[in-house]
Amino acid sequence: MEQKYAYPQSINNIGFFEDFFDGEEKAVVIFWQVENHKLKFIDLISPDKRWREFAEILDEFV
Repeated sequence: MEQKYAYPQSINNIGFFEDFFDGEEKAVVIFWQVENHKLKFIDLISPDKRWREFAEILDEFV
């Protein structure tokens, strides 16, 4: 059975969020790249379908 995780693999590494909150530049850059990738799709979706389709996009991303 394939497992799905809450985070994309690039930020799902052990210690990633510790590095992010410690302000390590590489972790901060990776975090914002992932977030910006997800957020760029929000404006493409009509407001009435936004959250349902955003959830589907996130499922495809991870």
